[in-house]
Amino acid sequence: MKWWSCFVVFFWVLGNSFGQEEESAELFLDEYTDEFQETFFEGLKQKGIQNYDRAIQLFLDCKQLDAENPILDYELARAHFKNKTYVEAQEYGITALRTDPANYWYLETVVSILSEQGSSLKAMGYTELLNNMSLLDNLSQIYFKKKRYKEALEVLDALPLSQDTRERRRRIEDSLASNQRKKQTITKTTGVISVGNPVDGVKARIEQLLSQEAYANLQQESEKAMETYPLQPFFQYAYGYALFKNNQNSKGIEVLEGALDFIVDDVMLQNRIYQALSELYTAEGDLKKAAEYKNKINSKS
Repeated sequence: MKWWSCFVVFFWVLGNSFGQEEESAELFLDEYTDEFQETFFEGLKQKGIQNYDRAIQLFLDCKQLDAENPILDYELARAHFKNKTYVEAQEYGITALRTDPANYWYLETVVSILSEQGSSLKAMGYTELLNNMSLLDNLSQIYFKKKRYKEALEVLDALPLSQDTRERRRRIEDSLASNQRKKQTITKTTGVISVGNPVDGVKARIEQLLSQEAYANLQQESEKAMETYPLQPFFQYAYGYALFKNNQNSKGIEVLEGALDFIVDDVMLQNRIYQALSELYTAEGDLKKAAEYKNKINSKS
């Protein structure tokens, strides 16, 4: 049985809606039994509607038919990650990554799983993986996209010099310099960032969790911050957004809409809340409200 034909299906999954993928992807699964195909597609469907326990069981059923298929380990990792069963997610993610260390999407999933637990490949001691140059190249790109610039530079230090790595280093250093300039501008114009202000340290930590997409930790820390600083709408935004990402949509809407009442002359934060509410109402199927908040975004901010 050739697992690469299922790999084609996986990339189809990334780029298309489920109804379209189910009809077209069957063309690529001719080598698989009807039982495998039906079980695999049902697993994708259940994962798509957030029925993660059922999706996990269906992917495990597929493994009974094709135990060596790394796509199944990948899908199990993603389903467990969504289900917040991080130990199992890590186990399946690492299994898939060890099968194909150069696979960008396997690595991206493992990085997200470990980030949610406040860890990393290096911290977990996966030294055999970190000796793979293709994996390191992908890792530097993933950290860059997640705005984890210092970690991206650290990984680049372990890579051979090339035109690509030089260009990536330049872009990372430009991003770091741009962030520093923004902080200096804020300090000069508003005084929001100031030495010894405890709120700023909490904000910086929460912004880091947002950039890392560490939504479980984000929910915990932003809730504490909101309780400590109840008049700070940024903490309400972060908490509401974390609720959304942790599948607590109704409560997320309530918190985010409440945060709007506390905003005074902060168009950027207001836009972030509008964007989050638009995404939330889209997830809830209320496209009218989603469009309403989308239209409120001020493009000149």
